[in-house]
Amino acid sequence: MKTKKVFLIIFIVFFFILTACSNNDVSEHISSIQDASDKATQLGNGKFSYVNVVENENEKQTQETEGVFVDQVDYINWHTELVLGDGNDKTLNEIIQKDKKQYQRFGRINGDDQFIGSDNEVLTEEPQWRIINEDATGYPDYLQSVMNLELNADDIEKIEKKEENDLTIYEIAYNDSYLSSLKQNNIAEINEQLDKAKQEDADPNVISSLENSLSSNETITYKSIKLILTVDDTGVLIGKELHSSFEQTVNGSSQNIQMTDRVEILEYDGTDMKIEL
Repeated sequence: MKTKKVFLIIFIVFFFILTACSNNDVSEHISSIQDASDKATQLGNGKFSYVNVVENENEKQTQETEGVFVDQVDYINWHTELVLGDGNDKTLNEIIQKDKKQYQRFGRINGDDQFIGSDNEVLTEEPQWRIINEDATGYPDYLQSVMNLELNADDIEKIEKKEENDLTIYEIAYNDSYLSSLKQNNIAEINEQLDKAKQEDADPNVISSLENSLSSNETITYKSIKLILTVDDTGVLIGKELHSSFEQTVNGSSQNIQMTDRVEILEYDGTDMKIEL
């Protein structure tokens, strides 16, 4: 019996040593990642891409956005283009943020990226830009998540670090506590955005999109979340890839869904990057 007690004490002490080492590693990695994110906010300009992929057992949907940003010291100018569809059934949605104002235009385009009408003929005049926000200063939301990355050690199960082709890659697995709180946090954030959009009399399409997003998130149960971060050889965070696996109930039927959000800074601090209407 005495031997068993000694073994149990040794095991408990060893367990706490392992936990402390693990927590120290997580904290050190988080500190390095935050430094890399801070360096990204110091970039003068850059080209970036955003890809969202959602798939289940039956289908796969992909959205791809490309853009440019230019730091103006106390605000950011940027331009994004989102194309949906293919061939002569494509829709281009452009947003420009310039001098603290956001402008948007969208319309159907052909294979040569020219705006076309309902008769598929090229328009003599392109769609007009309209102001959608008169007090905008930051990055697009998905790029902001790279520039202002926030990590909490209490949310993380483990972080693995590896070196690959002059890049440093961090793979982060989130714990069950984080997964259980994520749904409610998402719902609260969407409700806040929806209330603001209604108060500001936003475009009906924006309000409808937020309402659909709210309805969708209310039926979700998260199973696992993994975050992959890429830091280049100068210490700048240039990539963020979030993999989510969750179960969602649609029309009374349960589906297993995988979603990937990927943001990449393709190049930065160039000499010819401008934002023009």
